Amino acid sequence: MRCFIALELPLEIKIKLGDIIGQLKKTGADVKWVDPANIHLTLKFLGETPEADALRAGLALSTLKGKFKAIDSGLGGLGAFPSVDRPKVIWAGLSQGAEEIKEIYRQVEKLTADISQEDKAREFSPHLTLGRVRSNKNLMQLRDAINQAVILQKGFEFNRLVLLKSTLTSEGAIYSELNGVELV
Repeated sequence: MRCFIALELPLEIKIKLGDIIGQLKKTGADVKWVDPANIHLTLKFLGETPEADALRAGLALSTLKGKFKAIDSGLGGLGAFPSVDRPKVIWAGLSQGAEEIKEIYRQVEKLTADISQEDKAREFSPHLTLGRVRSNKNLMQLRDAINQAVILQKGFEFNRLVLLKSTLTSEGAIYSELNGVELV
């Protein structure tokens, strides 16, 4: 099964990100947008994972229960990887909480180092993926919309870590929670 570990977002933030996606869709850019209900902050992609390893990952995450305090965060603007000039992945950034999230990432990485297929050469950068660009159609309009976006500051907390199973369908990914851990 295809699995990953993520921090859950409050519903109201998913709704707000859905509004932002709605604004970006008006550019007519060819982007595969993430269903707002599925937006999360991925800490580690495990890839195709045998059931026994998924169980081990879930048990490892359980050891983090109550080990952290809630992470105060907030939406902090839009951007793109590798850059807004050459967008491939459209993301929303965080206004605060990045260092605390990186500490959780380091703990998750340590606990699941022998399970993952993730590219460890990449530096972890906390972000919320909103969509993936499929072609150059209306890229100028998309770049302008990203650069001009105004995101009202709305604070929220990350307080739940989840192990999710991802099932790819023609309609998009379907996520199923395999294990959830309260950080506080």
